[in-house]
Amino acid sequence: MWHPVKGSWQIVGNKYVQQSDDYDCASSLDVFLNESFELVTTFEHLDGEVGAGFIFSSSQRENTDFAQMVRFDGNAVFIMGYFQNGEFNGTRSTKTGVIEPHTTHTLTLRVDRDHDRYSLLLDRKVLYAEVPLIYPAGYVGLQSSGGRVQFHHVTLTRLPMRSPPPDMNWVKRFTLTRAQHMLIPNERGGVVDEFSLDGTKVRQIGTSSLSKGQLHKPSAVALLDDTTLVITDRGSNQLHLFSMDGHWKKSSGWRGKDRGQLDEPVAVAVNAKRQIFVLERNNNRVQVFDETLHSLADFGSDKLKGPLDLALLDSSLFVVNTGLSQIECYTWNGTKATWRRFFSYGGGEGRGITVKDSTIYLSVVNEVRAYATTGSLLHSFRGRCVNFVLPQGMVVVSSHDLYVADYFGGRIVKTTTDLLGSRAEDFLSRPEHGYG
Repeated sequence: MWHPVKGSWQIVGNKYVQQSDDYDCASSLDVFLNESFELVTTFEHLDGEVGAGFIFSSSQRENTDFAQMVRFDGNAVFIMGYFQNGEFNGTRSTKTGVIEPHTTHTLTLRVDRDHDRYSLLLDRKVLYAEVPLIYPAGYVGLQSSGGRVQFHHVTLTRLPMRSPPPDMNWVKRFTLTRAQHMLIPNERGGVVDEFSLDGTKVRQIGTSSLSKGQLHKPSAVALLDDTTLVITDRGSNQLHLFSMDGHWKKSSGWRGKDRGQLDEPVAVAVNAKRQIFVLERNNNRVQVFDETLHSLADFGSDKLKGPLDLALLDSSLFVVNTGLSQIECYTWNGTKATWRRFFSYGGGEGRGITVKDSTIYLSVVNEVRAYATTGSLLHSFRGRCVNFVLPQGMVVVSSHDLYVADYFGGRIVKTTTDLLGSRAEDFLSRPEHGYG
């Protein structure tokens, strides 16, 4: 089934026609691909610019904010690149023969997930081969830009693979169990996945609402104890308790602004007293629950603007106040929070935070930074040095190791707490790239 994202798409007879002359028009198939595949279309340029092409590896079916794109630019140049936060970044281009109006041509995209590369063919001749994937998995579809085009045929074929990759894609938040297993919310699948450090899937926790289960879009996880998992669900605006063997225990909440209600819960943490701290992006607050999911308190609405993550250290609480590019620091006495101070981390979208001893780790844009609790910058590294471009949630594993979720790469990256030890072989995603 087609889902138009932008443009004027119509099925006319047995053809799929895009009739707008706007740029970067797209229509997605209702298929998420985490495997090798071939996508083939026969297209006919009608008028305006040629603009025909594909989108693929899109994080969402409803938009192309994070997606790869290949298409004609004019009538004799083909471009490749990707969208990041909706902004296109071109990576390469090549000349083609002139595409005349009302002539048909066949465009082929082959994605090889065994090696995370893709190739392009025009009329069965190679345009580019073995291009590195920016994003490994996602939705696919058609692209039209600057003119009208009709697609006569579209064929999608899954290709055989040496070994299927784990479904660890578009990772934002995760936590670690005592056994050093990763618990990763899978929003698209409506479950929480448990992986070993070599990328092997151990089990699935919860059931999607599409299968009459409890989870809609699980967004964050934390351990209440060794046997109980706390899950925030931004799809249903609820808080859930599950046993570690996957059995549902309890749920609470619905969308709203009152105590016990939630709106866009994006992060969760648990303290030593088994109190649960939930960060709500749309309500701009932190809400505290006891272990029975009874609401105890809320705070932060006077300070927070579009917050994205929080972290606990003893009686201190740190919140990434993304809308103001600040870290807000609170003290929690068991019943009430007191705001202490803030420090600014400058421009860019702050996304993830974790704290260990006297060091605060922050992911912002394509960088991970370490700050003293006073706000002084200690160390940093830019993710492009390990082909690592959008860090999100983080977990300090020991005095030496820091694990970071890479939203783009569908992996967990291991580095050292001094941020000096990132190595390309320390990716935790596929078994052949794992840490053992």
